[in-house]
Amino acid sequence: MKQKSMVRQVQEALQDQLRIGESRHDAKKAENTHSPAGIFSYRTFETYMKQGCAFANWAKAQYKCRTLEAARPYVETYLQSGIDRRLSAYTLSTQRAALCKLYGCTARDFAIQLPERRREDIQRSRNEAARDYGFSKENNADILAFARATGLRRHELAAVKPEQIRQNTDGSVMICQIKGKGGKVRDIDVLPGKEEAVLKFAGNPAGRPVFSSVPSHMDVHGCRREYANAMYHSYQEKLRKTEGRDFRNLPPIWELRPIRKPNGSYLKYPDGRRVKEWQLVSSYYRCKNDRKGVVYDKKVMLYVSRQLGHNRISVIAGHYLNGDD
Repeated sequence: MKQKSMVRQVQEALQDQLRIGESRHDAKKAENTHSPAGIFSYRTFETYMKQGCAFANWAKAQYKCRTLEAARPYVETYLQSGIDRRLSAYTLSTQRAALCKLYGCTARDFAIQLPERRREDIQRSRNEAARDYGFSKENNADILAFARATGLRRHELAAVKPEQIRQNTDGSVMICQIKGKGGKVRDIDVLPGKEEAVLKFAGNPAGRPVFSSVPSHMDVHGCRREYANAMYHSYQEKLRKTEGRDFRNLPPIWELRPIRKPNGSYLKYPDGRRVKEWQLVSSYYRCKNDRKGVVYDKKVMLYVSRQLGHNRISVIAGHYLNGDD
């Protein structure tokens, strides 16, 4: 039988792990881990395919490898070559994640330490100044305002239909049944004060997307970041008025957390699940590394996180929020 090409081996190894349509969040709960088995979106699959094929071609050229099994001993060498070529910490992290999926292992199985990921090193568009040339704000004013008012991802913006827009009795506006990453469906609140940017499309013909397309040069993540910061402060102020919640004087809260042994490892059940117990912890989220000293309200962060379609407040702190309260 003819030997399959390295690229074909990569493709089959990753395709076997596809879980399109399943919720990654639900899988994390079911498997009691932050990194559930499988690949939950086509975009992630394409990214891992690109990185996996790059590694396979490198191993074939450098070491005459014909199978993924033969290439496995050279993973650390490959990652080190990326460090030597001064690839960004984010690119290296993506390479490692792809190789972990390819070989069914975790980052701890690779005997190499990657450079620390820092916010200032992010090469993806993250702010106004970084937006691509060729994008006209004037010609795309409607979709820009819509994106800033809703914080939707690119594919979510492209899929929104008029019948998903709903105005509540108190005047607030929602967009319902948004299908996000991993097939997870959520409802989101439109940013207070920006309702008209969304309501103006509620009367459009039903069944058709509000926008025929989303410009490729549009910095959608920048809009999501603006939404996150504005919604954080808006919701924080709402809690202050309705609950008397004082951000500077919050009481501790109870959280269900895993138990650590004296050596720092987690206490686990025989089936591998972590043993958890209720612990009294701070209501504040305290940033680390380059943002050390910056603190946020966990309750507000969790709300914003769910609006954006995330489930980890650390993601919100690391990639969206930029203030100090």
